[in-house]
Amino acid sequence: MRESFFAARRFQDLDDLNGQALNWCNGLAADRRCPGEPERRVREVFAEEVRHLLPLPDNPPPLLERVAVRVGKTPYVRFDRNDYSIPHTHVRRVLTVLADPEQVRIVDGAELLACHRRSYDKGAQIEQADHLQALAAQKRAARQHRATDRLAQAVPASQELLRRAAAGRRRAARQRAGTGPAGAAARPRDL
Repeated sequence: MRESFFAARRFQDLDDLNGQALNWCNGLAADRRCPGEPERRVREVFAEEVRHLLPLPDNPPPLLERVAVRVGKTPYVRFDRNDYSIPHTHVRRVLTVLADPEQVRIVDGAELLACHRRSYDKGAQIEQADHLQALAAQKRAARQHRATDRLAQAVPASQELLRRAAAGRRRAARQRAGTGPAGAAARPRDL
């Protein structure tokens, strides 16, 4: 099947691939000679064997792949050679990927973090707009926090100290310029 069916085959999605595989199995593959009995075709041998096969269950079990993944410093989970976005608040930890043929869900314990349509590409980045918007908003907010904001968070009383220092500098500047109440008496050239 790998050499005869998949070689240079193009498909839109998993359903298209499955349809092509079914046509190939019922057509070209079924018409070839049976390896164990070269005088018969695969189609004939399978018709005899199908009577001995068990029927498929009415409700087949879910096809769910469960993988623990370690998230780095970027808000993406690598699964099946693709990167799926997650909220930026969940980086640098181990999360769980639950994948079926249609979608990829990323969970942290019982909390669903992201749900993406599964990609069968290689090297694709599958993103949710809200994940990127939240990260951009946090970065904008972080730009507003400079050294004084970090100082204020560490020592809340520092804000009042900085306000008093700024007021003292303004008062000293006015005095040096001679516009303050003590400035006029302190200037020696007026004496």
